[in-house]
Amino acid sequence: MVGVTPEVQERLERYRPRKDRAQGWEQLRPLVLELAELSNPPSAKNASATLSAITAYVLWAKGKGIPLEVANLANYQVIDWFLAEQHYIESTEETYRSALYRMVDAPRPSDPKGRRRPPLRPYTADEQAQMVALVDKQPTERSSLRLAALLHAGLGAGLNAVELRHLRPEDVSRRDGAVVVRAGSGDDRRDVPVLASHAEPLWNVACRARQLDWPYLVTGNGSPETRNVISDLVADVNGSSQAPRIVASRLRTTWLVTHLRAATPLKVLLAAAKVSGDFLTALTEFVEPYDDKTAASLLVNADSRSGGGR
Repeated sequence: MVGVTPEVQERLERYRPRKDRAQGWEQLRPLVLELAELSNPPSAKNASATLSAITAYVLWAKGKGIPLEVANLANYQVIDWFLAEQHYIESTEETYRSALYRMVDAPRPSDPKGRRRPPLRPYTADEQAQMVALVDKQPTERSSLRLAALLHAGLGAGLNAVELRHLRPEDVSRRDGAVVVRAGSGDDRRDVPVLASHAEPLWNVACRARQLDWPYLVTGNGSPETRNVISDLVADVNGSSQAPRIVASRLRTTWLVTHLRAATPLKVLLAAAKVSGDFLTALTEFVEPYDDKTAASLLVNADSRSGGGR
């Protein structure tokens, strides 16, 4: 194979899928290896995970009736469709997503580092309600509080996974009639007012966590440096089969899109989110377009709304 090291090539050639994925393997193997070459695993150890991801993906595509051709499968939208249906735990999804996205031969010119992962779609209002309803279904107060903290800090303040793991009870405060979350560190340190629908639930969780002397909200008494702490929490959620899978990055995307749909001023949102303008631009695909008449009115009357530049 061109472009892979001898160690990776040997691992790819020796790979055989597990039994539940072995049906029709000899017919699918050439396509799987071709896609693996596109993915170009960075190490022999990663090659096995890459092939596992691609094999599962190709079998899924076959079951969906998608023509098994590289042009059809090396496609961001098809990959996201696959991942959305599989309900993998977050750590497995990230591993699979990384392997599958590497197949896509479509560098984004706006991204100097190469390919940009398209954002996951935001949760709908119904999906958000289904997830929040899970809080009361948990078997212990600890699991209920941790899940509530994850959902209300993610959906209400847009914290990313690292920030969620490090969120402390004292980071949630009241100020000027709002519930505010202190998030991030260094240059990303900021105070984020929580969306009204999530403010009181998050405040109540923080108050209870202080009573219990918890060092962290989502992490509880665990270490915030444990990368899979959120995945483990989500995997153990009671009743999760009746709700969409909880993914930290989708919670954050939902918060961002909520603000975009509400026309929160860009400067305000960029400061609160610490996210690039390019990423916000990518999220506009989830914002319903204005009709021509409304769009024209907004453009014509912008000077009056801005106060004439004063």
